[in-house]
Amino acid sequence: MVLILVGLLNAVGSAKIQPTDPEVIYMFPLGGSPGTEVVIEVLGRNLEDTQNVWVDTADIEVSVISQEIGMARLREGKYYTVNEITGQKIKLRVQIHQNAKVGPHALRLISSKGVSNALIFWVVPVKNIIEIQKSHDTKEKAQSLTVPVAISGKIDKEGETDYYKFRGLENQELAFEVVEGVKRMLGDVRRAPGFSLELYGPNESWFDHRRDIKLGATNTIVFHKYIANFKPRLVYRFKKNDWYHLRVSGELGASYQLQIASPSQLPALIRRNGLDKLARDRWKERDFFRRLSVDRMRSLQRRSDESLERASLVLMEEQLKGFMDLPIKQEEDVQNFYEKVPIFHEKEPNDSPKESLSFSIPSILEGTIDQPADTDFFAFKLEDGADLALEIETPDSPYPFFNPRVTVIDEYGKKVVDNIYKRQASQNMWFWKTAEAKTIFKVKNGGKFFLKIADVTRRKGNSHFKYRLMIRPQVPHVGEVEVAEVLNILGREMLDWMIELDRVNLFAGEIKKINVVISREEGFTGELAVVVENLPTGVTVIPGADVGPKIDLPQDQGEKERFKPNDQVVTVLLAVSPDAPPTLKPQFIKFNVQPVQVERLNRYRRMSGEAPFRPIWERKMGERIFVHEVPMMVLQSPSSDSVVNQVSSESD
Repeated sequence: MVLILVGLLNAVGSAKIQPTDPEVIYMFPLGGSPGTEVVIEVLGRNLEDTQNVWVDTADIEVSVISQEIGMARLREGKYYTVNEITGQKIKLRVQIHQNAKVGPHALRLISSKGVSNALIFWVVPVKNIIEIQKSHDTKEKAQSLTVPVAISGKIDKEGETDYYKFRGLENQELAFEVVEGVKRMLGDVRRAPGFSLELYGPNESWFDHRRDIKLGATNTIVFHKYIANFKPRLVYRFKKNDWYHLRVSGELGASYQLQIASPSQLPALIRRNGLDKLARDRWKERDFFRRLSVDRMRSLQRRSDESLERASLVLMEEQLKGFMDLPIKQEEDVQNFYEKVPIFHEKEPNDSPKESLSFSIPSILEGTIDQPADTDFFAFKLEDGADLALEIETPDSPYPFFNPRVTVIDEYGKKVVDNIYKRQASQNMWFWKTAEAKTIFKVKNGGKFFLKIADVTRRKGNSHFKYRLMIRPQVPHVGEVEVAEVLNILGREMLDWMIELDRVNLFAGEIKKINVVISREEGFTGELAVVVENLPTGVTVIPGADVGPKIDLPQDQGEKERFKPNDQVVTVLLAVSPDAPPTLKPQFIKFNVQPVQVERLNRYRRMSGEAPFRPIWERKMGERIFVHEVPMMVLQSPSSDSVVNQVSSESD
């Protein structure tokens, strides 16, 4: 019996296991204009019996025209190779109402196997066309365009490039952006779009005025810590009337939409999570694009285990000691401290400590590294030592194009801290350095201090190198929260491949494991509860007990506590009862984190005759913090046997 079971598991392990969730791999074209109708082709797998399409707005109506067997290309596997996938080809009719909102919209196919990943359908306020069928892979063969325009294209061959040409006008400013339409890599929304875009124009040299040179480029075919910041967008103002060329390249089997219009017609999209611009805005703690607003202190306090309204004025006075110029006399002073953080704008010249602009803590500092080697100085004072947090936002030019280096130095010129995170592979050998969007640190003694802001290279600087820098007291709070699933092959969890949860499709009687990764920021030690709302009938949430991963010998991670939060993983199980009715359409379940707040004293205990009393506190649930929202469907139970038998039959 044991030998038979082992043989079965080996057979399954060697089989090419395919996912059972509906998955869209490719779509074309990617969008349309308000008031038009578009027919799009979708390729994917497990899309049999697709009858309906869920859309995120009532201003777009989608219907299924036809479906048949189709082939799609997908990069997957251990070596990330291109595979031909046998699946389904479905044609959809998309009707765009005149008042449809410009921008990306989510479409999800609904089949007998559940709800698919999202197709990103773009509504743009310009004319939409499709690339020509014949090759246009050189400048001489470039397809002519009349701007403004949005053109849908695709990459059919390995190494294929598409060229387009258009007439640019003197002093005309245009925005160029190339976008794709499918979340890929098993639903991992943190991946950047896989395209690069290059703009070419005539050289203004006296010697060869007709030779084309590169005027600008975006490159998104790269993996990086801040990969979502590699936006496939560039803006250029033309100096004269002439012909210009665009070169688009990308991954085999991918489709794209090239958008060309004035920046006001096509405003920039901030892709905090790759293509995941369709979900509700979620909290971002350590991202160079998150907004540092004047009410950030209040926002942080709301993510703590004790609301501002319940905090005593005495405790707040102690917390704010040494930061405010005037003593706290009324509760309004505390409110103002949290809700009206002042903003200071740099004033040139400020290239040395003697020219520093003074500010108080907390404050927001705004400025620009507008030329190479530009350095901005600010000054502040502390009465006593303090626990501080330093946060940076780069609203115009994202990291790593603008690498802001922020250094705190004392009045004697000694460095206190900077935002450069160094990790060490072995003794005396640095292998990774990054500029971080947030740094926490402790100042032991009071005095006068300076903030020095520059680009790390000293070779870069322009009008787009804008920064917003906030320095404030630390506020213990709940940071970023990720709802993820772990790839599991026959019981072996691939913890390195934990991906953000995109959708849930379960049969009656099944259970799905979900990890909720919670970042505890700035020493937050409060109790937390994970709450899941809007569950379909017959679905419950069960706490899970998990076995931690095997931990190898750690590498030297440097001063990790300054740049990284303490992460906590909470395991929850979504359990569907055997008699749960199937759902006819996706039901969006919401994940929340809820701090547990101290409510009152219940009684006292004394551990010994001399020891002081120890209070026992009663608690209550605090305000819920929204985390994530995904569609879920309960499916009709399959008539076949177990999943193992299904996989075995597929491998025969």
